Amino acid sequence: MRSQWRDTGLWFSRPTETKSSRQIRVAVCDKASHFTRANSSEAAIGTVPKLLASHRTCQPTSGGDLGVNRLGSARVVTDSGSVWLVVTDVDGTLIGDDDGWLRLGESLAVHPEVLLIPNSSRPLASLKKSWARQSRPIPFRAQVGALGTEVSIGGDDVGWSHRFSSFDRTPIDRLMTNMGFQTNGDEFQTPLKASYAVPKDRWGRVAELLQVCPPLKVVTSGVSDFDAIPVGAGKHAPIQFLADRFRVDPSRVVAVGDSTNDLDMLQSAQHRIVVGNADPALIDAIRGRSFVSHGTHANGVLEGLQALGLAN
Repeated sequence: MRSQWRDTGLWFSRPTETKSSRQIRVAVCDKASHFTRANSSEAAIGTVPKLLASHRTCQPTSGGDLGVNRLGSARVVTDSGSVWLVVTDVDGTLIGDDDGWLRLGESLAVHPEVLLIPNSSRPLASLKKSWARQSRPIPFRAQVGALGTEVSIGGDDVGWSHRFSSFDRTPIDRLMTNMGFQTNGDEFQTPLKASYAVPKDRWGRVAELLQVCPPLKVVTSGVSDFDAIPVGAGKHAPIQFLADRFRVDPSRVVAVGDSTNDLDMLQSAQHRIVVGNADPALIDAIRGRSFVSHGTHANGVLEGLQALGLAN
């Protein structure tokens, strides 16, 4: 199997679908609407709510309510005992605004049924340094790093990376060095992720040249981020694994991002949030199929969760 590449730098995967019948409780939003939910433990899975028209872009009314948009979308009223998996990008999404981080943390503290899982292109070792710099910690039940090639649950390695054990980045490094490209720094490298700085106008040609290497997948974002990872990896890859581990139905998986390297993750979730500071290329690619927040960074994450009825 040869390298998977699209010269737009955008990756697509089929959204998860579920055919089982579920009880749905929704209420049309207006200024007089009130919604309450009982807190629940991680293991208590109850009736599954579902967001109507979840793939449409909806703008919130004041106070964070989703409201009825011109397409007639309605807000979820979550059931007591339902657990949600919220998988979010880190740089430019979860972090970048200290006030937003604190507000999000305060909301999560009273919503234990919402499991927030960071999912970054950076390795887990690099993320650990970022968490140490935050003024107040947010507890994470699991973390995903290095573009879906690393997974930890409760701080423990769960062996996820073993499925990519045949990947060898040596020929990639040799070829990239011969072409004169520099790595993005040791902090961003792992045995399963070769990260280089490549000008955007050369992404397509470089990806073609890498086809002489063993099977790989190229992921690009920003103006020069160029990563080579194993086929089958990517930020979307561990989501089903984590949903199974925490016994979360696919209909209660939310993905949040700001960059084109988040697209496959967003496409794989039934509910999608794009923060207000997102790359315009991502907004264009996912337009009409996600909630686009007005707020930026963690404020945008919180706004999207409020629209889903998962935050105060």
